Amino acid sequence: MHDRHWWHCCSLLIFIILIACGIWSFSLGFLLSRIELHDKSPCIHNYTGSPSCYGNLRPTFQRAVIVVVDALRYDFLLTNPELSVRDVRTYENKIPEIDRLIRRNPENAALFKFIADPPTTTMQRIKGITTGSLPTFIDVSSNFAATSIEEDNFVTKTRDMGRNVTFMGDDTWVQLFPDTFTTSYPYPSFDVRDLDIVDNGVLEHLIPEIKKNTSTLLIAHMLGVDHCGHRYGRDHPEMARKLREVNLMIRSVVRELGDDTVLFVMGDHGMTKTGDHGGDSPDEVEAGLFVYSPTPFIDVQNLKPSVAQVDFAPTLSLLLGQPIPFSNLGQIIPAFFPAVETKTKRLISPLETALRINADQVHGFIQRYSTVSGSDLSAELRDHLSHLHHLTRQDKNGTFQRQNYEHFFATAFSSCQAIWARFDNRRMVFGVGVVGTSVVAITIFFLLTTGLHWTTDFITIFPVAVSIIHFFTMFSNSFQVQEDWAVSYVAQTFVCVHFITSYQRHKPSRWMILRTVTLLFLLRCLEYVRRCREEQSDCSVSVLSVNFGSLERGSVWYVVRWIVGLILPLGVGATFQLQEHRYIRPGLRSRCLKWAIFLTLVLALAYQGVFDKSADLEWRISVAAYAAVAFTYIHLICLPVFVQRPKPKVLPVPVTPPEKGRRSSSHSAHSADSKDYEVSTADDDEIYELQDAIQISLNLFAFPLIVLVALLLGDTWSFTTVTILILSRWHFACASPVMKVACWGVLAWLLFFFSGHQTSFPTIHWNSAFTGVGAGGVDNQVVQKILVTTETFSGQILAAVTMPCLMMGVDDGDVYWMQNPSLFYRSLWRNCLGYVAWHAAKLFFVMLNAAVNRRHLMVWKIFAPRYIFEVFAFGVTILVVLPAYLFAVRAFSATLRSVADLHVPLDQYTAKRTKEHHHTDRSSRKRR
Repeated sequence: MHDRHWWHCCSLLIFIILIACGIWSFSLGFLLSRIELHDKSPCIHNYTGSPSCYGNLRPTFQRAVIVVVDALRYDFLLTNPELSVRDVRTYENKIPEIDRLIRRNPENAALFKFIADPPTTTMQRIKGITTGSLPTFIDVSSNFAATSIEEDNFVTKTRDMGRNVTFMGDDTWVQLFPDTFTTSYPYPSFDVRDLDIVDNGVLEHLIPEIKKNTSTLLIAHMLGVDHCGHRYGRDHPEMARKLREVNLMIRSVVRELGDDTVLFVMGDHGMTKTGDHGGDSPDEVEAGLFVYSPTPFIDVQNLKPSVAQVDFAPTLSLLLGQPIPFSNLGQIIPAFFPAVETKTKRLISPLETALRINADQVHGFIQRYSTVSGSDLSAELRDHLSHLHHLTRQDKNGTFQRQNYEHFFATAFSSCQAIWARFDNRRMVFGVGVVGTSVVAITIFFLLTTGLHWTTDFITIFPVAVSIIHFFTMFSNSFQVQEDWAVSYVAQTFVCVHFITSYQRHKPSRWMILRTVTLLFLLRCLEYVRRCREEQSDCSVSVLSVNFGSLERGSVWYVVRWIVGLILPLGVGATFQLQEHRYIRPGLRSRCLKWAIFLTLVLALAYQGVFDKSADLEWRISVAAYAAVAFTYIHLICLPVFVQRPKPKVLPVPVTPPEKGRRSSSHSAHSADSKDYEVSTADDDEIYELQDAIQISLNLFAFPLIVLVALLLGDTWSFTTVTILILSRWHFACASPVMKVACWGVLAWLLFFFSGHQTSFPTIHWNSAFTGVGAGGVDNQVVQKILVTTETFSGQILAAVTMPCLMMGVDDGDVYWMQNPSLFYRSLWRNCLGYVAWHAAKLFFVMLNAAVNRRHLMVWKIFAPRYIFEVFAFGVTILVVLPAYLFAVRAFSATLRSVADLHVPLDQYTAKRTKEHHHTDRSSRKRR
């Protein structure tokens, strides 16, 4: 490339690197995780030969069986005999074994709400359950790359004491506790399409391992209920089947339990109506916990309706006579440790002993943590907690005060929960400053390259003003919750304003009116395809936005959505075929490209047709589609144009015009005196009309990515997303440069929200991770993460890849750019720079809001997730804009060289110009 082109690219990279440094610094200050202590609680035998680490508290059981049913909500475990068969939902009354056991032996069985601490993702919940600690907000990222747990926990503690630990089920446990299990049967966990492989493996090994009676701790983790929720939703008939399997499992396990064994059946988190989880709504945090033993051990008088998940670690540890994990913040479940008293002499009951051991452990952890962390715990808070701990030892009239213990545990828990939301203000200020400075610098560059005179133009000032207002709404949690609607209104405003200003310049055609009305209609109908977030109380889930697989086969909506999924590839394919026949000759290379794209469309159609029928065939079709897309891009990158070098010693010769009704088979260029030229080439791959030579290359570059995104999005969302993208491309083709940049920035987020996403973790579509990728293996997980990211930020990808196409106005011939190559490079760089500046400016306001409102009540529920999504969206935008910019430069340069080799007289072409080009010319002359 020319030196100026390298300068354009390098300057863009410099701005991106600066912004990345600002993001990194701000993230280190804003998303800090707590300090993990690797201290271990010792096992001290007060009496020689005692089976317990605490001589004054004998273990209640010798063995424990823990069955984790992923996403097992509390209401899934309830049984209501008053409900009729017609009124029962698919997940109700499906586990009657629990109700039967509790009614028959209330001192042997109990049911609790098992309250999870957000984020409600599996890895964080396993960590909280086994250690009794609180994961921080940023730990949610570890759910997809689980690393071993270094903190003290009851799993490794059991093994360290020389006892056997057996595991079966979700392989996440093997990653978290490597080299810990005596016997293990792990199964891959990330394939949400599979409902039975993991569960069947658990059922195959669970009963035989219980019968062996050799394991102190047996852990099983079933995934069918969670995967059913992700794939079909909560109300699908498959959910009823999976819950019945859980009921049969409980019945089988109860028959085999010995008197010295206790059974825990628990959910690690809940799920929403659509089967999602990760947030802190009641549906997501209210899991279920069922406890049973053939030996009576439950104090019915002390039963509470709900317990926290952090309470499980100290409870199980003391029931088995093991040390409580060092970092635990939970308190024991009182009903499992009876209080024994007599009238003549007060005895130290197991409950009081367990509470004292628990309180000493929590107090010791807090003292140790305050020493290591320094300023995290203030001296006043440490003194207050020490005072509360001292009060637990103060008896009143010879009776221990249980409420003192409860007050101490509650205060310690809430205090640690508050201090672990700590920030590094210096890093945050530095990050915001760097990003803000970069945005200002980019804006100045954009102004200088566009021309300062445009600031007096309404059509230029208006999108800037609307964008700034939109950026300032990031300071409101209400606007962030309703951002999907706000973005929709801004997009509709831009469509109307551009139509009105275009009408003032020239009378709009019928096609323009139809296009505008259709675009506005689609934008208004997006309400029916959006997904709701918890805070949107007025939002209702439409049948168009639920998982396609959750619809009943043969129903009206099933057929409608299946047809919609077929219309999109057919429509896009028909458009491509028309473009191909108009612009590209049927040579060898164009045939290969044509069939590669056609194959992608056919495979997209086939994927819709076999959905939910054959997983193997579905996988093969997806892989073939990826291969076709890859071939198309390799072809385009290596040979970006279809104008070939002429054969040696071949000169332009006059050509007789074709007869009326017949199509000429040669390339023709019309000069001012109406002479026609034919150029013989090395093969038949040529552009028929130079007026669209560059446009067809840029459109072909974007086309495979559009089909790929449509494949990941599915039926309804792919239809609305691609349709709005194409209509917006046509509608804003002749807009001013600033209007294009602002509209395309808004469009990126519009497509994000109305492709079924929200800036909250529960709305991530995990099914996209398995479009053509099987489960298991590190390499597959990397690909799966890429697929999920691509599907989640498909709006940003589609907007970025089509950004270079925006400067090619529909009414403009590309010959104009060939006649002014320096203007093309400058305009392309300016558009891409402005687009990056728009997203960087929004990122700056999101960062500033997170910093200013870091102590806001909604910081972790709304502002922090919004910041994370904004960072990822900006990163994805950059990763797509840069290749699109480089390809556009390469395609244009190659086209110029090919046209020069063909000796085409460009100076004799006439090219129409839009207002944008007049602006650029005037600004260039003004600087000269």
